[in-house]
Amino acid sequence: MALPSTRLNPEPGQAVYSTLSLRFYDIYVLGLSNRYFWRCPTDQIQQKYNAFVTPRHLEIGVGTGYYLDKLSVHSPFESLCLLDLNENSLDATAKRVQRFNPVKVKANALEPFPLEARSFDSVGINYLIHCLPGKPEEKGVVFDHIKEVLTDDGVCFGSTIVQADQASMAASVVMAIYNHKGIFGNHYDTPEAVSAELHRCFDQVNTELVGTVLLFSARKPRR
Repeated sequence: MALPSTRLNPEPGQAVYSTLSLRFYDIYVLGLSNRYFWRCPTDQIQQKYNAFVTPRHLEIGVGTGYYLDKLSVHSPFESLCLLDLNENSLDATAKRVQRFNPVKVKANALEPFPLEARSFDSVGINYLIHCLPGKPEEKGVVFDHIKEVLTDDGVCFGSTIVQADQASMAASVVMAIYNHKGIFGNHYDTPEAVSAELHRCFDQVNTELVGTVLLFSARKPRR
């Protein structure tokens, strides 16, 4: 059966990650923004990685590889695959976690993945969904693609910035600017809408809203 695809253009959301901007990503996003804008400390996201990463892991939307680099387990991987549309992020992350011998795959997360079916026991997708264009029911196709490469007993986990009632004025202003520039595409992303897409693709879903960040994990992919 052919997997769903989309004509949504993810280029604006990923184009901001130049070689130069990635040098400041950890400081600005993981340090300043997480704490003061989104009000979700980076340590809370790291805890999800420490809990859910398995020896056969796929990372989608790789950023700088911070969370993989900071794992509490010293050498956790039999295989590690990095999937991203941005070559700068792929190169920076692959270099940072080169001790794990990662495989780089340049691909659009909104299209079916060029990967073997049911080949990963964990899939991490962190801070990518809010960068994707479209409404939640459109960008939710990424979960369709994830469940195809996830084993029956595997786990998908991640986080995304959403429109939340408790958003501070600063967070609301920054999100509005980012949406206007095309860096974010989360104007319609509510916790309920993202959760609905997860439930559409998985039988077991757990979510937690911390500040304006929705942390989630999902198991039992719907075949």
